[in-house]
Amino acid sequence: MIAFFISMIFKYLVFLSKPNFLNMKHTLFSLFLLNFFLFSNLKAQFSPAIIIDDQQEEFTSLIKVADFNNDGLNDILTVADQFPLDVVKIYYNEGNNVFSPVLIEERDNIVTVDVADLNGDTWIDFAIISDNGTEANLSWYENQQGNFERHFLANVDWGMNKVILKDFNNDGMTDILSLEHTVFVLRKAINPGVFDDGETFANPTEYYAMNANDYNNDGFLDVSVASATGFLVFLNNSGNSFSHFSNAGSSIVFGLESADLDQDGDMDIVSYDTLQGLRLYTNDGNANFTFHSTILDSSDDFSIFGLVDLNCDGLPDLHTVISQAGQAVWIENQGFNMFSAPILIHDFDGLIYASGNGDLNNDDAPDLIFGRDDLGIALNECAGLTLVENVNLEIQFYPNPVHDFLYFTSKDQNFEVQVLDETGRLVRVQKVTNGKLSLKTLPSGLYFLKSVGFPKVIKVIKQ
Repeated sequence: MIAFFISMIFKYLVFLSKPNFLNMKHTLFSLFLLNFFLFSNLKAQFSPAIIIDDQQEEFTSLIKVADFNNDGLNDILTVADQFPLDVVKIYYNEGNNVFSPVLIEERDNIVTVDVADLNGDTWIDFAIISDNGTEANLSWYENQQGNFERHFLANVDWGMNKVILKDFNNDGMTDILSLEHTVFVLRKAINPGVFDDGETFANPTEYYAMNANDYNNDGFLDVSVASATGFLVFLNNSGNSFSHFSNAGSSIVFGLESADLDQDGDMDIVSYDTLQGLRLYTNDGNANFTFHSTILDSSDDFSIFGLVDLNCDGLPDLHTVISQAGQAVWIENQGFNMFSAPILIHDFDGLIYASGNGDLNNDDAPDLIFGRDDLGIALNECAGLTLVENVNLEIQFYPNPVHDFLYFTSKDQNFEVQVLDETGRLVRVQKVTNGKLSLKTLPSGLYFLKSVGFPKVIKVIKQ
């Protein structure tokens, strides 16, 4: 580890001495390096990029990760743009960073893909929407123990399309939700792998992206849809229909992802707003979203991004790519809706067209995959860097609301906590002694407690 830092510092110093340092791309690279050393806590450590296929005649445009052959190792499904037909490949994981590509399908322009077990046989299937510029069709591919059979479902409007495979009515069967340019359509599973004709939702207008999550904590998956005036939220009516509930944002939105970023139990949304970068909208618990802050302020294209815990601290972080610069970066979630500056993972010195994440080496840490005219991965080694003090997997506290003293029942009865106010500002750092924390002198209000030993942030009300 020490040798790694020395090597990186040396490379940076040499880099500064080069006469082309004022070149914009190199300047950006140097800023990422400075941030890496000055601001990152280095809990997430990625390996150098490992190129697993440099023989492609096409460039990768879509990436999904799943175990397609039930051998216990996650494989990589890619869609690659190629003339005259796009190609679907599965890179079967042989272990030790060896992947064997198998051609699965060739279709006209494939614009979206998702993976799930659609027929309940424990083999992972996938669905796509492909178009030829005038018409499009939705199909799913049944995984018959390594052989894939295409099932045509419907003709759809061509344009900005997306498909999501999840159970939307909680009947234990996977349904198919498709964004079809001007509307979204839910095709419920009648039986495993058998779907109805679908029901259309949303007023016809132009949509660009879609996300599904339980935004109001009722146990059913809701839908957010990106448009030219922000994004719209549709609530799931107990699996029977969707109703337009709220709107957020005012910019053109081309990307949506959701996760509980502040650990308050509600799913928040990060949107890619054109010319404004990646922006955070917080959820009040009832699916009303309010703009909170800009995570990454830039006019670059950030339509490729994901939310996943990259540094093993239990908080979802953000990974994205600066496509034109060929740089893969991640942004650390520091808690309370505060995020680090971008931290460089790898500079490919060339365009990046796709990115994805998934555990490729069974260490329970999400690795990153990058698609270009070659296919590369960066292994995440954060699991080996997790702080040894983080041993309290179960912790209880009482009472809440609290007047004077807060009591903890946990393995460790003596530890240090950070007390933050409702804005995330650090109020004090103090000791928990014999499982007892004094809050007597705090004014009444909402507070958050953080500690290395906590599995997540604790929210308390001081009366």
